[in-house]
Amino acid sequence: MNVSGTGFDAPNIDCVALIRPTLSPGLYYQMVGRGFRLHPGKTDCLILDFGGNVLRHGPVDQLRVNGIGSNGTGPAPAKECPDCHEVI
Repeated sequence: MNVSGTGFDAPNIDCVALIRPTLSPGLYYQMVGRGFRLHPGKTDCLILDFGGNVLRHGPVDQLRVNGIGSNGTGPAPAKECPDCHEVI
């Protein structure tokens, strides 16, 4: 089930369960980020990773983006937004 994909909007959620693995650091960041949205009365969010994504990509605040460069070798191009600090 892919409820955390495009168009999903529920800032009050306080638990995200990652049931499947993903090789995409961007998709991993998007799925986890759904739980980090601010909402009145929300103090935290529990992330349950059953797909090994944290081991594969690192903690969401320390993503490891590598192995998918433009020529298939080396680190993939990644850039941090200076305003919001999102990795793109």
